[in-house]
Amino acid sequence: MAPVATLETYDVLVIGSGIAGVTAALEAARAGARVCLACQGPLFSGSSFYPGTWGLGLVGPRDADDEADLAGTIEAVGQGVADPALVATLVAGIRPAIAWLEELGVTLKRPSSAQSAAEAAFIPCFDHTTRLWRGITRESMTDVCRREIARRGIDVHDGWELIDLLTEDAGGASEAADALPRLRVEPACAVRPRGTGLQSDGPGAGARRAAPRVRGGIFHDREAHRLVALPSRATVIATGGTSGLFARRLTAADVTGSAGGIALLHGCALTNIEFMQMMPGLIAPKRGLVFNEKSFRFARTDPALPAETLAERSAYGPFTARLASRAVDLAIACEGARGMRVRYRFPREGVPEFVRTFCAWLADEQGIPPTEELRIALYAHASNGGIRIDTDGRTGTPGLFAAGEATGGMHGADRIGGLSSANGLVFGRRAGRAAAAEAQALTGVGRDSADMASETVHRLARVRLSASESAAMTTELREAMQTHAMLPRTAEGLSEGLATMARLAERASGRAQSGAPADAVDNCLAGGAADDICRGARLRAQLLLARAMLTAMYERPESRGAHYRADAPAPGPRYARACIVRLHTP
Repeated sequence: MAPVATLETYDVLVIGSGIAGVTAALEAARAGARVCLACQGPLFSGSSFYPGTWGLGLVGPRDADDEADLAGTIEAVGQGVADPALVATLVAGIRPAIAWLEELGVTLKRPSSAQSAAEAAFIPCFDHTTRLWRGITRESMTDVCRREIARRGIDVHDGWELIDLLTEDAGGASEAADALPRLRVEPACAVRPRGTGLQSDGPGAGARRAAPRVRGGIFHDREAHRLVALPSRATVIATGGTSGLFARRLTAADVTGSAGGIALLHGCALTNIEFMQMMPGLIAPKRGLVFNEKSFRFARTDPALPAETLAERSAYGPFTARLASRAVDLAIACEGARGMRVRYRFPREGVPEFVRTFCAWLADEQGIPPTEELRIALYAHASNGGIRIDTDGRTGTPGLFAAGEATGGMHGADRIGGLSSANGLVFGRRAGRAAAAEAQALTGVGRDSADMASETVHRLARVRLSASESAAMTTELREAMQTHAMLPRTAEGLSEGLATMARLAERASGRAQSGAPADAVDNCLAGGAADDICRGARLRAQLLLARAMLTAMYERPESRGAHYRADAPAPGPRYARACIVRLHTP
């Protein structure tokens, strides 16, 4: 029996169905490509369509004259680590992307009046002025995109989880995953924790092997309990960020973080991966709901915080080490899992539209009246970093593109609010078009897809995890990340986190497990083995991404934006540059 079902070859395979993935698929199809969209959750999922928030904002330059100021502000709040070329591309593409959505028929919200649009509450997080603001309505977005997907003939496979990429060097990356792959950081500091698989070489040390061409993906079909290969001439990763690696997270269940680890295994680099947004969210009376930061100015907290500090904290959502109001987040972090108690005291007049909308959503959709006591804690939220790309979403690995929150470079240490949605739209469109062009220009057949798929799955099948084994190790991974990679971070804690990931990787590799020999891989589809193989591949990829994040956090012994080191609470001028993490290849 063949270990994997292999489907026909597509021009473009898009993985992920949030804003970036759907946009990439539509643009690739519009460019004439035959497109398949595969996603782990339902169609229209990921952080883009997360139900635990009252809305999805989108900001951009007010007009052409505002573009330079917005780009300059992105770089300023990015504090030296954003890529100017990606920033310029992002800003220039936002207004055309908004126009494209409206041409498709998507209904976008606007401020209720010119007076409302000028309110301070409409100034995006970390910005200094109001911008063009639009709100993406889920129902309109999904209805229009569903219609366009059908009209363009895009094949959709939901409930299909990526477990590896197909390459010309079939299974080579999967084989590397059986060990503890060494990571290389550029630029690098000199002192490294032991036993964590870190490579001490600095920038440019040794030539890197060219990564083999990506020819599609291997997926686990959850409903059918089978493994499926989707061959393609070009592939786009749009699977979201890293918050799935944390115990408390504000994202959908299908954002697991595994694709970042898979990308590392296939020659991609990660940039700015240490900068992850940490956001206050409710843990009571309901869990997993985003807290509206604009409401901090109307809040009374227990433990009590100064009113002026809460007022400053009202200007932005995610934590930043850059401002004195970081004291609010550090106080929340001190309360741990029990959360900080919050009650509102609203005036009779003068409550901004943003706050009124949040309170109405809490009351009408969540059943929480604004008079009720809330408890808030810090959650892992959006990623400011990810797979390193160029302005067309190319990753540097032939045949592989990426877009959306899975990528990094267009944001810096802090990210202006509303630009994550914009990023997904702008770079989703660009990656989709570029992938279609590459697929259409590709000549030659290459290796047989079924052979590549079979070899890859046989390598993956060396590590299989039962549901209970996977659940236990995933919980340990997430708890370690929650403890060591949120607030506060220290060299000691990050070293402990890295040691935990190394131990888990050793267990997941099968070297510390009893049972069948590692090369006993026959009958890969029998008796639920596909599920076990998927769980093993997922965990190993998650562990690799977690190690990359902890490594980047360790390698930045300073505090900058979303990265706070309690043992180095000030920024260091020498660290005003991006940190690049990749696999060490001899």
